[in-house]
Amino acid sequence: INIGEYSTFGNQLNAGINYKGLSVNTGISYIGRFNNLARSYDDVPSYNFSPEYRFNMMYSNSEHSYSVAFFFKYNGKRNGFFISEDEIYESLIEAYNQMDCNVTKKFFNNSIFLTIGVKNILNVQDVVSTYGTGGVHSDNSGSISMNWGRSVFCGLKFKIPWGPNTQTLNSTKPSTVAFQCFSDFSTRAVYIIGKSIGACCFDRHP
Repeated sequence: INIGEYSTFGNQLNAGINYKGLSVNTGISYIGRFNNLARSYDDVPSYNFSPEYRFNMMYSNSEHSYSVAFFFKYNGKRNGFFISEDEIYESLIEAYNQMDCNVTKKFFNNSIFLTIGVKNILNVQDVVSTYGTGGVHSDNSGSISMNWGRSVFCGLKFKIPWGPNTQTLNSTKPSTVAFQCFSDFSTRAVYIIGKSIGACCFDRHP
């Protein structure tokens, strides 16, 4: 059976604050990923460490029934080791950032939710990667694909009363059926109008 072994080791620190309609969460981590080559080669470290930082912020306005969410993540440089033709090579993926944002508006007594947002605002698609050839002191540069480019998405969600609790006046939590539709328009598509991906699903909420 071809099953690999994966192990991580490190530290993580998180903090958050909630004030009225504002929620802010941030965190930093320094995580090491186990390198299987360390079992056979003494000059290969057991763990390859890389830093990460994230920042999430959400503001909700109950008076006007809307919310705004912002997400940011920093992925630090990440190195690794691999073997080719009985020789050890070291690779390095350069640091890159991820950023998303969306706005949600509620209508008709919170029965309809309209969401519009942007994914990969910084338009990070390819990240520079270097790898040693004939030793770690000689490097070649290339790139690896991380994302498909900046994209704009929209979503529409309906909540419809459903079930026996619908007719119960004293019910504080009636059953609902939620219908969701999402479309994603990528700026990396060949057509000017963009590449559209649609999906829909039914969710039952008791």
